[in-house]
Amino acid sequence: MKKDDKIEEVSKVRFIYIQPEAREKHFINGAIGGLTPRGEIICNFFLEYRELPDSEEAVIEGGQLRTLVEPVSEAEIVREIRCSIILDHVKAREIAQWLVGKADEYDLNFTKDKKNVDLPAKL
Repeated sequence: MKKDDKIEEVSKVRFIYIQPEAREKHFINGAIGGLTPRGEIICNFFLEYRELPDSEEAVIEGGQLRTLVEPVSEAEIVREIRCSIILDHVKAREIAQWLVGKADEYDLNFTKDKKNVDLPAKL
């Protein structure tokens, strides 16, 4: 900002958040990703769960409904990608530090042992 041909130092900034009506919130419980060919970090956030069966059978014994659960021959777990982000290594570290800070804040406010977790030197 210029004032009489001198650069004025800014001491305060206001951020305006625009929240589109179509904005979605996603619960996630995992992430997978890596580096792109250009060196950015791609992170695919997923929700991991077991798929519901197509159907179930039940028998009635002594007036009680008993669900028969068929044994699963192999473990199948669905990882549904909810959203993906691509960011550079600097932003990844900043966001990682912010997340660890929020986890520490949780520990201080909601856990009995009030332990802090240190951010690892290498991410």
